[in-house]
Amino acid sequence: MLNLIAQFLSSVKVQIFLFCLVVFTIPLKHNYNSIGIILLVIFTLSSFYFKKGNQKLNLKNGKWLILFFFVAVVAMFYTEDIKNGFQYLIKIIPFLLFPVVFSMTKLNQKNRNKIIWSFCISCLIISFILFFANLFTYLDNPNNSSIWNYSGYTKKMDIHPAYYILFLIFNIFFLFEEFLITVSKKKKIFISFSISIFILQVLFLQSRIGIISFLITSIVYVIATFKNIKKKSILMMFMFVSTSLVIAYYFNFLNRFVEIPESLNERITIWEGWWNSYKKSPILGYGTGDAQSALDQGNYFLGNSFFVFYKYNTHNQYLDVLIRLGLIGFSVFLLTLYKSFHTVYKNKNRLLLIFLILISIFFLTENILQRQRGIVFFSFFYLLLNNSNLNEE
Repeated sequence: MLNLIAQFLSSVKVQIFLFCLVVFTIPLKHNYNSIGIILLVIFTLSSFYFKKGNQKLNLKNGKWLILFFFVAVVAMFYTEDIKNGFQYLIKIIPFLLFPVVFSMTKLNQKNRNKIIWSFCISCLIISFILFFANLFTYLDNPNNSSIWNYSGYTKKMDIHPAYYILFLIFNIFFLFEEFLITVSKKKKIFISFSISIFILQVLFLQSRIGIISFLITSIVYVIATFKNIKKKSILMMFMFVSTSLVIAYYFNFLNRFVEIPESLNERITIWEGWWNSYKKSPILGYGTGDAQSALDQGNYFLGNSFFVFYKYNTHNQYLDVLIRLGLIGFSVFLLTLYKSFHTVYKNKNRLLLIFLILISIFFLTENILQRQRGIVFFSFFYLLLNNSNLNEE
């Protein structure tokens, strides 16, 4: 019996399946994703126990995530809202669990790609579900045009459009990387079709930050790969971007950019309330559970009652970390990103570069680490793409 258990726990296929399950469920409701994470953690710890004589923990890539988690734990000692504090710690527990899991796991390039493909397929399935669900709704009520843009489009799957468009853009660049290395014509056709579907989804969402980040990342990607890939590949990327812009114009997307001043003024008003509170406790912040109440207090004293009533967050991940954990937590947070950019430079990891640019841009306008989807996406792919073993052929 023990031999059967040992064989099961030593199965690489089972572990890769569980990795795939975690990423496949990221776009779904968090309950499914939580089950996948629990199964992966239990299996990995059990497997490590049976093989502990042959393995050593290597927390090098995940130490900054772990340190950020423990800074949040320490900040519990001076937070007033203990309940919110514990809820936040539970949310970011992947920052502690995933580094341990990856430190006990050896992954090669092939396994990494399998895992990311699982995430890609999940998003592709959701893309079809959203498109046809909204299409049927539109046919039933043609006057309901709101279903074809932003939150109206993703409402059927209960996923925030900011997270969804982040997933889509990441997948577009992963697929393009796959397109460059595959020799199968059938696979190239499938990849091209999938990229087209994802770009169409991006346009339906009509997200300003989505389009801006997509264009910036495309430019950086072309510059980073100009000397290493064939000219026809660069031309293909250019055609995708150009076609996207033409379609965006056809969908009257440019009207969304007219709204930028209004949206920016709204955020500036929120950030003024943030500054009004943050400047009173810049080093330590207000504690793990008091970020929202501190922001509300700052807005209240400035007369921004609308943002207080609707509990608007900072709409900026960097500012959220600053008001929550102060300069100490913010320094750890920045070091987490900095170390990854150093890895990009050292290992020439293009997909990691794309991931870091995307996440850094989205952090400017969204609290990506506010929900489980964003926390799991960031921490999991941060570790997956930083893993030094991925350079092995």
